[in-house]
Amino acid sequence: MCGTYKRRDICFSRGNGATLFDKKGKKYIDLLSGLGVNNLGYAHPALINEIKKAAGGLLHVSNLFQIESQVELSRLIQKNAFPGKCFFCNSGTEANEAAYKLAMKYSKNVSPQKKEIISMLNSFHGRTMGSLSLTGQIKYQSSFKPLLPVTYCNYSNIPELKRKINRNTAAVFVEVVQGEGGVYIASREFLQELRSLCNYHQALLIIDEVQTGCGRTGKPFAWQHYDIVPDVITMAKGLAGGLPIGSMLVSSKYADILEPGDHASTFGGNPFVTRVALKAFSILTSPVFLQKAEKNAGYLAKGLDSLLAGKKSLLETRRLGMMLALEFKEGVNTDELAEKLSARGIIVNSIKNKIIRLLPPLVISKNEIDYALGVFKHVFSGLE
Repeated sequence: MCGTYKRRDICFSRGNGATLFDKKGKKYIDLLSGLGVNNLGYAHPALINEIKKAAGGLLHVSNLFQIESQVELSRLIQKNAFPGKCFFCNSGTEANEAAYKLAMKYSKNVSPQKKEIISMLNSFHGRTMGSLSLTGQIKYQSSFKPLLPVTYCNYSNIPELKRKINRNTAAVFVEVVQGEGGVYIASREFLQELRSLCNYHQALLIIDEVQTGCGRTGKPFAWQHYDIVPDVITMAKGLAGGLPIGSMLVSSKYADILEPGDHASTFGGNPFVTRVALKAFSILTSPVFLQKAEKNAGYLAKGLDSLLAGKKSLLETRRLGMMLALEFKEGVNTDELAEKLSARGIIVNSIKNKIIRLLPPLVISKNEIDYALGVFKHVFSGLE
């Protein structure tokens, strides 16, 4: 295997709900959802049943032909977002590449000078060259320069945003929550001002919902918390419950910019994955399902707040739906905390050695949360 991941010496053999078991039978509570993918957890019965049925049908046909489940999934996404047209691919970085190309063609259709792309510092949009160019973190970019030209803006900085967006801006890429960056949540004022500036300068507002979409924040998409509507959204991770898929939804006004030959994906939106995604996304966007997930997210957050009450080493906690962060002051090694939690069967993510990121499956039960809180209590007992 190429050394693109620093893999732990753990191999899982089965799972159920938010619980995983390794080959030795040790139990783990996955509070990371396979990096935000398994929103429906493991071995979800409705998903397993749909996979079995889909496997008996077509696995792949070319996108040169009509694919019924692809069209149905596009309609379901639009129903939960806004009218437009979908492009299907296989991952979040591919979806963002498609959005980058859309923005470039849009700019050429408007004006030769309108070619500036703006993204946010501390953002993450993927690891392919276009998406990496959009990613505002030098640690991911330094080995691969030169990259495509992108102007960066500090996240939630309205004065800077006003200075940098102008008539030559083709598009602005933004995450509602900078998940990989540490679960930093955009302010309402920032996103609403961003929408207004994009309207004024005729720039596309492109929101990356790869991690925040598919019910993760308590709504089908995170932008729906902010009383705005973007021009383009990208999504992936939880869309098919664990199978590889990505999508870009383009609003009706801009939906015909990309034409045959402009962009493509051989495997994107194949009959098998789109049929499974139809089932997964319909569950994930159910109001009853989302209400239960939000209730359990609040229960987890309240439990963590109780455990950390009075801890001077805690800087702050952040949460939007089932995305949570515990940020600590200098001196607390969250890499070590994550390892201690893992040793006791709790899977979390340490970011920048100061933040513990939690992305639990939306199906996590109160019993699983209570089990996890018991482990947190033990590990956090040594914090000041």
